[in-house]
Amino acid sequence: MPAELVAAALRMSNLAAQACAGIVVVSRAGQPVCKPGVPELARSAQHPLQHEPQGQLLGNAMMERFFLNLKMERVWQRDYANLGEARRDITDTS
Repeated sequence: MPAELVAAALRMSNLAAQACAGIVVVSRAGQPVCKPGVPELARSAQHPLQHEPQGQLLGNAMMERFFLNLKMERVWQRDYANLGEARRDITDTS
């Protein structure tokens, strides 16, 4: 996964959901958390970094389930015209 995508997701979560400090940024085998810019962004938002050895998936199960539910409930059931429309729909809290 590109570091730019991870950084964009962190920025969106901080702005749209106003994520509280302490959310753990998890990575398998140090990728992509160790890529340039991502650790600094996570630290500036007070999110601790957690590196997991490759193959130990249970530590990441909650985040995997969250994103699967997001895709099943929002993304896969809609046909978005563009990225902006998708972002607005996903970050809509109403």
